[in-house]
Amino acid sequence: MTGRIARFAMILLAFWMLFQTQPRAAVAQTPAPDGSENSLPLACTGIQDLPAAAPGGGAPAIHIVQPANDQTIYGENVEVGVATENFDFNNGGHWHIWVDGQLAGMLYEGAALVHLAPGIHQICAILGDANHTNLGIPDGVTVTVAEADAGTPTQALTSPSAAAPQPEGRSTNIALVIGAGVLAIVAGWWAGKRLPKR
Repeated sequence: MTGRIARFAMILLAFWMLFQTQPRAAVAQTPAPDGSENSLPLACTGIQDLPAAAPGGGAPAIHIVQPANDQTIYGENVEVGVATENFDFNNGGHWHIWVDGQLAGMLYEGAALVHLAPGIHQICAILGDANHTNLGIPDGVTVTVAEADAGTPTQALTSPSAAAPQPEGRSTNIALVIGAGVLAIVAGWWAGKRLPKR
């Protein structure tokens, strides 16, 4: 009996972890949130749940000011700087940074420091409120990261407050998984000791 309960708990845990790490499906092309015929920046086209623009043109907007689109960056540490319109970082306001269609995290200030492997990468920035709802008009850039040869200058940090993005709610989920796993093991052991053997 203990073996069955433990196997059942492990199967549930595996399915839950698979569901939590499922990548978002890519979309060929997403219309612009403001309803115009312009499409989103290429870096933002594979992201679902993009916000709709507010009526009247006063929608919050984010602009990636660093790095420039199609820029080549030498070295693997890339500073991403943003500027916002009609948005304040107070009261839980933040922005989400997406790299190559995957959520890299969230930031509560205007600069992020991300580590990227050499190659071509798409970076997208989307504003978020205290409830983690995407807001306004996103922005995106495509950059090429190249290995820095000896003597090649690398990107200098322009913002002393640039920080690595924080994962969004992952620590709570991991603690829940570990706690549920331990509880399932203890419950299985206890049931195995108490129930009669065949």
